[in-house]
Amino acid sequence: MKKNVLLIAFLCSGIFTYAQFIPKAGITLSTINFDDSEYSATSIIGFSAGLAYSLNLGIFSVQPELLFIQKGTKFGYTYEEQDYSESENYDVTTNYIELPVLLKVSLGPDALKFHINAGPSIGYGFGGKYKYDYRENYFGDIYTESEKGKIKFGNEPEFNESDDLYIDNAIDFGVQVGGGVTIANKVMIDIRYGIGLSDLFEEQTSKNRVLQFTIGIPLGR
Repeated sequence: MKKNVLLIAFLCSGIFTYAQFIPKAGITLSTINFDDSEYSATSIIGFSAGLAYSLNLGIFSVQPELLFIQKGTKFGYTYEEQDYSESENYDVTTNYIELPVLLKVSLGPDALKFHINAGPSIGYGFGGKYKYDYRENYFGDIYTESEKGKIKFGNEPEFNESDDLYIDNAIDFGVQVGGGVTIANKVMIDIRYGIGLSDLFEEQTSKNRVLQFTIGIPLGR
């Protein structure tokens, strides 16, 4: 019995010797990919923060993460003719809790170690905000309209009288690929691109695309 306990303790100590917790934070540059849409989409800046756990197995490691991440986009359209013009613009920011599980390959000395990583991810949307602007010019007579509201995930109520904007799908499956560098085993810089595979809206192709820039502090070894 004592031998078994000692063996388990030895194995656990070995695992934690080669494992690292990595608090991390950074910015996101994201957009939503709309296919066959009259709207043109551009990127929006957001925030990301969370904790990674890297289980190192030589040059390979498995790295699950738990992150808060902001996604979204700016999209709109402009129409002009001789005496008439109109424009409509949305600024959308969505909040997700996301769990990527990455396979990471690291090469180089501890002073400057480079890595590449890739793996699946799943996110859950739980809110956000939007801003809407409309402008119309008819023979010099200008009309404008603006509103702000919350973003909610799920089916929109049948008699919705609020300013809330509803997104059908809260689950965001995807894959992530990227790379970076760890300096002196104290600072990890990571750049990653996330490709959403789930449509946000049921009746339209609408997938998240996210570029992340994060800085982490490896703890333990």
